Amino acid sequence: GSSYLSLEEKNHIFQLIAKKILTLLTPVNKESLMFLISCTGLNYIYKFISDYNFFKGSINLKIPDKVAFFPGAFDPFSLSHKK
Repeated sequence: GSSYLSLEEKNHIFQLIAKKILTLLTPVNKESLMFLISCTGLNYIYKFISDYNFFKGSINLKIPDKVAFFPGAFDPFSLSHKK
């Protein structure tokens, strides 16, 4: 990992991108170069999580409040289709 960032700075970045990382993980063919790239990236993420758990404690990811969508409510996108 980078020695330029502290564990707290890395944690802040991880908090911002953790959900995106999960959505970008897809099955990869084991014979492709992308497999090695994915393994390397996941290894760095795993090393950060392990270091943070050892030195600072567990990582608490914030779970956002649920957002409700009510059909028929004001929606500028839908309004433009009615015109």
